[in-house]
Amino acid sequence: MTSQVQGERPMIRYSVTMDDVTAFNLFHCNHTVSGRRAVQEYRVRSTATVALLLLAVGVLISRTWSSGLGIWFPPAYALLGTALFITRQTSVLKSREFWRKRVMKSITPGSDRGLFCEHIITVDENGFTKKTPVSETRFAWAAIENIEADEHHTYIYTGSVMAITIPHENIIEGNFPAVLHAIKAHYRPEMCL
Repeated sequence: MTSQVQGERPMIRYSVTMDDVTAFNLFHCNHTVSGRRAVQEYRVRSTATVALLLLAVGVLISRTWSSGLGIWFPPAYALLGTALFITRQTSVLKSREFWRKRVMKSITPGSDRGLFCEHIITVDENGFTKKTPVSETRFAWAAIENIEADEHHTYIYTGSVMAITIPHENIIEGNFPAVLHAIKAHYRPEMCL
């Protein structure tokens, strides 16, 4: 990172990769109310689907081999299979690879031109501007809903499920502490749009 000349607006230039977008999705789903709600809804839907499928298979098996499996077999088969599914699902939903695949599925060819590229954030007294090779977006300070961070990223939320992801290790130039200080100095949760 290079330092900035006195009097210049704080700015940073950084690049975003698939790993950074995956990290945001994983962070969001583990640390925010809307993210946890979405994961819970996914779990309920997928668990109910698996339970119904296993119950149907259990009924099919007990009718095909009716030689002593009894009436208890379909529900027992469904309960055991669903319990195993829930156990496996818990570890899968915490895996980076699961979220990476979901991100890859959600991105259509050509739509990632303004995502996986260099980004420039410039801060001034009225807000900040984020530029990429294909777009320029202006944010008023009131557009910031929340600021979160983990060990490797800072997330500036501009919506309940949208955030500008700044990967700490991919900052190419600029003064990240000055940018973050300016953003935090103007961030007022009570003024969010």
